[in-house]
Amino acid sequence: MRTMLLVGALALVASGACARKDAGPGKDGPKEQASLPAKPNLAVKAVAEKFADGTWSVEGVLKKAHDLANQEITVRGYVLQADLCPPDQPCSIVPSVTLVDDLSVAKRRLVVVGSDLRQDLSTMAPKSLQTLNGKVAMWSPDGRMINMDGILVLNPPAPPPEAAADAAKAAPAKN
Repeated sequence: MRTMLLVGALALVASGACARKDAGPGKDGPKEQASLPAKPNLAVKAVAEKFADGTWSVEGVLKKAHDLANQEITVRGYVLQADLCPPDQPCSIVPSVTLVDDLSVAKRRLVVVGSDLRQDLSTMAPKSLQTLNGKVAMWSPDGRMINMDGILVLNPPAPPPEAAADAAKAAPAKN
């Protein structure tokens, strides 16, 4: 019985070796060549920390957030998404906008919040390029949003010109 198994195994191995010798190139016809696209460049483009005009990039702010904490800066980026509350409705979230350097590769994201919950962020449409002024912080002014990578808290909006004139008239004159 053992002999038969041994002979059968040897015959199987020998037939496989012969089959491999017979199936050389050109025996079954020419081999087809695959037409593949060129290798993609997977290297990530380096983003400068600041633009030529001194405005910070999103990447630059996030890299230096701890050094920039409580400093006023100007940052430029594209709006990736806006998480806003419907007008005249109760709001359970912190209204915010997310900025990125490149919309196609949204690698690093900077969250932008208003100086208070009533600040209007609806003018920042998704996919629009924005240049914003504010202070770098690690949490929103109300403390409900915390991000140790950094958050940009926008400066309060300037009062309308007529309100500024009324405030100037109401202020007592200094002598």
